[in-house]
Amino acid sequence: MRKCCCCIPILGGATVLGLIALVFCTLEFVVTIPYLADIDKDTFNPLKGNLEYLYEQIEFGLKAATNETELRNGIMEEVREWTWTTILSEAISTGVYFTISLMMICGIQCDMRGLMIPYMVIQMLYIILAIVIGIGVTVMFFYFNLIMGIVAAAVVLILAFLFIYFWVAVQKAYIELGNRDYMYSPAPIKPTYNPGHHHNGSGGGGGLYPTVPQHFQMQEPDKC
Repeated sequence: MRKCCCCIPILGGATVLGLIALVFCTLEFVVTIPYLADIDKDTFNPLKGNLEYLYEQIEFGLKAATNETELRNGIMEEVREWTWTTILSEAISTGVYFTISLMMICGIQCDMRGLMIPYMVIQMLYIILAIVIGIGVTVMFFYFNLIMGIVAAAVVLILAFLFIYFWVAVQKAYIELGNRDYMYSPAPIKPTYNPGHHHNGSGGGGGLYPTVPQHFQMQEPDKC
């Protein structure tokens, strides 16, 4: 795999994936930070302005799932109580993802592939978590409606394939940078022996090999 999306060089494709991640993280910050900072919704706070609508949709889904009023009220109370904590956790997760995506881009551009490792590790964890959640949601949809279950299964399969493909593209870019570091370098050529040069250096430069064969004493010394 030397190309990403069949036409982009693998290093360029990994860089583009990192830039897309930065854009999505920035858009998410635009939504979550005003809510956490408790900015007035008339100024700019789209999440706070539409939160009640979100609660209504959740309650509508609960009415379709169960007729127990007490159970629905209990769930809605828990949802409202944990809303701020959930959004804070999402903002922190987005910050971590923004940081590792920026590190990956810097690693590619600066030829420091070690900076890509946090992105690959965290991204793989996100992929596994997303697949597990997607399978759970698909099973729930199959329980309520067969057609919705089939659609959910198709969506989960497509998204899982895309996420895994993009992760493999980044992993191949990591390998590509490693191949640059370990490119084959031919051994230096040794100088050939010139019979006009003497081994003792009197001929204007020492030769590589002696002019006469070396003699070694092979006979053991006489014992007294």
